[in-house]
Amino acid sequence: MGAGCAMRRIGRLLSGAVVGVLVLAVYAMVLTRGTILP
Repeated sequence: MGAGCAMRRIGRLLSGAVVGVLVLAVYAMVLTRGTILP
């Protein structure tokens, strides 16, 4: 009981972490490119 909820919660946390990492990576790329190329 509750295994599905736990798996959904873990999946949601993992997807959220992946999205956060991707956003940070894109933000860092934009910052570095902005400083190098105006």
